Parts: sequence; C-alpha cells; structure tokens
Amino acid sequence: MALSKAGPLGDVSGKLGGVEFAKGRGSTVIKKGKIRQSSTSNLRKKAQANHAYMIDYWKSLSDAQRNAWNIAARSRPKSDRFGTKRIQSGFQLFMSLQFIIYPFILPYPIPIPPHYSLSLPDPVFAEANAGTHLRIWTTSVGDFSEYSVQAYIGRFRSATSKGRCYQWQKIGMVVGDFDSGFFDWYMNHLDISLIEGETIAVKARFWYVDYWPIDTDLGTITVGP
Repeated sequence: MALSKAGPLGDVSGKLGGVEFAKGRGSTVIKKGKIRQSSTSNLRKKAQANHAYMIDYWKSLSDAQRNAWNIAARSRPKSDRFGTKRIQSGFQLFMSLQFIIYPFILPYPIPIPPHYSLSLPDPVFAEANAGTHLRIWTTSVGDFSEYSVQAYIGRFRSATSKGRCYQWQKIGMVVGDFDSGFFDWYMNHLDISLIEGETIAVKARFWYVDYWPIDTDLGTITVGP
C-alpha cells in the first residue's frame, strides 16, 4: 500500500497496483513494480509438495504428540545468523525435517519425534579422483547399507586468525553398498569438476530413516588422477 505524507505526491512510499514509489536523493521515484515469477521446475514442485505434506501432517497430530515435539525442540536450539542459539517451537523443529532428514523421500510416515541414537560408522574415509568422482567409505563392522550420505566439498578461500576458510558446496546424496568388506558411498557425475593435485576439504552428513542426521568432518584430501 502506498502512503502519502505531504500532498498527492509530496512524500509517497510503498506500492500501488503495478507501480512502486521510492525515495531517492530527496525526490520521489516512480517505477514499474516487479512481477515475481514462480519456478515450475520439478525440484521446486517437490519442495512445495513436501512443505504442504508437512503442514497437513502437523495438523493431524494429537496434542500429546505436539507436546512431544515441543519438548524435543528445547534440547535442539537453532543458531541464528549472528551465532546466537535460540529455542525453537515444536512446529519449527517438525517443519525442519523436510530439509534435514526427508528432503527426497517424502511423503513418509514421520516418527514422533525422530530417535537420537544413530551410530556413525568409524572410521570413515574419503577419496577423490580428477573429474567428478568422490568416494566415502568405511571398514567399520555393521550394517550401513541403508545409511544415506550427503557430501560437502570445500575449496580453500582465505586464511584468518581463526583458521582456514573454505567455500562449501553440497553434492549428491547416495545410499551405501557393501563391497569387498567395506561400505561404499560412491558419488559419480557430480555438478563440480575436481582437478588432479588440488586439496579439498570434505564433510559428510549421514542419514538413516527415523533418526536425526550426524555430521562428520573428514578433513582435507588431495585429488588423485
């Protein structure tokens, strides 16, 4: 809504129809308003469907189930952009599941709330080859065949008094396979190109259905041929 503080166009700000009024260097600027275009990509449609599914699911919960989420939220504070930790509501924690646990498999029956006792394979290794290949694997004893892994590759950006800074890029999520005595999460045909001899940092986020994910820092590795 446009507001006029001094006459018809003396001091107008805001929007009116398809026109936008803004102050600039002591005068009122009139410009054509931008029309925001909605994305019609399959990924966008999937995200919208997930969001609607989560809201409907929350509405179907009983008061006792919602209270369980409120209790769980108190033990999982979320950091804002200034690094200050703030307590979430049960609804906020519940809605975050569409991003941190179930981004690709909704609709799915959601536990109330997810468990906390996911076991991380130990040790976990990473290796990369020139081109678009990244491999994360473990010799840990156990069945990790249903564990999904989301990998993050970091390239060195700058050094500060607090350490080295990396520019991180999220790459594909895959489910592990048992092969020759170890579980292997092999990510092929990535959206980035790895250069032989470069040093990259690698992080991994492990998922298992009905559990909160666990993040692990795999350190730095040198890309092989």
